[in-house]
Amino acid sequence: MKQIIASVTLLMLIGSPAHAIQKCQDSEGKWHYGDAAVEDCENSKITTLNNRGMVVETEAAPKSEEELAAERAAEQAAAEQAALAEAELEERRRILSIYETEKDIQRQLDNQINSVQSNIEVQKAHQRNLSTHISNYKTQLASTNSEASKQKLTQDIADAEEKIAVSNNELKELEAQKRAIQDKFFKERELYLRYKKSASSGGSPSRD
Repeated sequence: MKQIIASVTLLMLIGSPAHAIQKCQDSEGKWHYGDAAVEDCENSKITTLNNRGMVVETEAAPKSEEELAAERAAEQAAAEQAALAEAELEERRRILSIYETEKDIQRQLDNQINSVQSNIEVQKAHQRNLSTHISNYKTQLASTNSEASKQKLTQDIADAEEKIAVSNNELKELEAQKRAIQDKFFKERELYLRYKKSASSGGSPSRD
């Protein structure tokens, strides 16, 4: 009986002189027609019919929060993937524009390591010099009877030991720099060989 009434109502609406009607099905499965369709089905698909009962427009149901969240997550993942691809392309260009051959990588590695090693040797020589001074100060301290001389020599020893401690910290930093340089060029060599192999096997061009 309800279906007959609904059908009659729909036929009356279709046959009316109105330009168009709307229909939708709410979350409980009930159908709504006319202006009520917009009000009662705000979360459902709305179909607009002309006065002949033909569909002239379909308005999709609003997306749920879960669907919107999934879309945002997908967009973010796509953006991150694009950023990674662009970063890799830039790295490829950088590597292949700096190094013509693998020997260029070794040459730059040697130059930078030698520079740091020179500073390491300077610090070690400085420490040896300070150690010699400390040894002399201690010898003088053991042989003097002057309180003023003892105070001065004691302070000189303390100052020299402090300088050695500072130099030790600088040596640690230099050794860390040396390891970082070695790690850097190890990675650069790996990237160079991979990009060069890709270019020779028909991959993307090595340079723009």
